[in-house]
Amino acid sequence: MIVRTLDTNVVVRLLIGDDLERQSRYALLERLVRTRGVVVDDIDAVIDALEHFHQGGDLADQLLAAEASP
Repeated sequence: MIVRTLDTNVVVRLLIGDDLERQSRYALLERLVRTRGVVVDDIDAVIDALEHFHQGGDLADQLLAAEASP
């Protein structure tokens, strides 16, 4: 079994947009969560939040809202 880890610094830089445009952040994050072997707690909430982020919303706010909805 191969276990790969992702440096959290890389993820944080993606989330805060360090040196990347919104479209690039969206594409990279979407690709990350859809990568085989990457485990996401609530993939539906994350995908929903990413779609709202893509349309101009704040990713953190969208994640909180997606997690709070039934």
